[in-house]
Amino acid sequence: MKVIGIHHEGYPTLRNIAQLPFTHYKVKRVYDMFTLPRYLSFKLGETPDWLLNIHQDFGISNCDILHFFNTVSFSPKPWITTFETAVPRWGDLPKHIQELGVKQLQGEHCRQIIALSESAKQIQTKLLKTHFPACADEILAKLCVMHPPQKLGLQSIAEKHAFEELSFIFVGADFFRKGGKAMLEAFAEFWAQGFNAHLYVVSSLKAGDYATHATQEDVLWVEKFLKTHQGKIFHFHTLPNSDVLALLQRCHVAILPSFADTYGYFVLEAQANACPVITTDIRAFPEINNQETGWVLHVEKDEFGNAKMDTPERCIAQQENLRVQILATIQNIVQNPISIQAKAEQSLLRIKKEHCPVIRARELEQLYDSVLLHVVAPATY
Repeated sequence: MKVIGIHHEGYPTLRNIAQLPFTHYKVKRVYDMFTLPRYLSFKLGETPDWLLNIHQDFGISNCDILHFFNTVSFSPKPWITTFETAVPRWGDLPKHIQELGVKQLQGEHCRQIIALSESAKQIQTKLLKTHFPACADEILAKLCVMHPPQKLGLQSIAEKHAFEELSFIFVGADFFRKGGKAMLEAFAEFWAQGFNAHLYVVSSLKAGDYATHATQEDVLWVEKFLKTHQGKIFHFHTLPNSDVLALLQRCHVAILPSFADTYGYFVLEAQANACPVITTDIRAFPEINNQETGWVLHVEKDEFGNAKMDTPERCIAQQENLRVQILATIQNIVQNPISIQAKAEQSLLRIKKEHCPVIRARELEQLYDSVLLHVVAPATY
């Protein structure tokens, strides 16, 4: 059995590579010259992007092929990288340093570059053609799209045992960036109009995110709102993923009205548990959610597909636009509850068709096989 080497075990690596049901390959953690610095940096504080997303093993890793997430490698072994926005993902390093990574993507040892979405592919294409045009064509010839795999939580809508009262669920650590405040403002008016529904919120309520520039005052407003509406809102600062999935199986509708997101795994998790989702139309969301599987809200977007939030005035306008659309959507859901089941069924169908882990594992194994055909000397152990 051939070996796929991974250089760390973060959630995206596990989800998109290591936990797939391979039949002819096995996954193994390998180490490189940056392993110890990464570990020490993590213990001392936040690891910088460049350190998290760089690899050099000088070809000594005990594996046949290397597969990374968001990482550029300097290894002479054949390697593949999967990314969510763009690579190199090295933060604010100067252009001449970034170019070193681009050259590695262009080089012979990088065999495939996998975007998680068409949105990410478009961003990568734009950045390369704008900043590194001499390398762009060779790199883009290696670029393809593979959406993340997603296991089904339910095999059919008949397995879903939802709460008796109509229940919505929001999950996201970056509460404000993911549209949480606009959502609460919409529910405030919704309840004031006499509608009944429960709202489950799983969020640490972080402030200061890069999209909405939320402040501590915003956090205090949200905390007060949550206390005021206890009995209608059930708030958890954090929950194990298994508990979140259990909630999704009991709630009727999920909400992720995000202003900025690199992908949106929560959308897939909700759909896999027959919980259709209300999303905005940013980044990859239109690729994984539509009016047949859920509800899609329109926001004004920037060149990278995230909500345009470049001035305080625009932030306010975007928040108000989102509040109005969320309110209209949840009112419509209450008045037309039959739509939930139809969208839930379509959600399950699209997960089965578009995100099957078994199919994704076979596709990657075929890719690994094609890459290793170009390796002259087999790996030795």
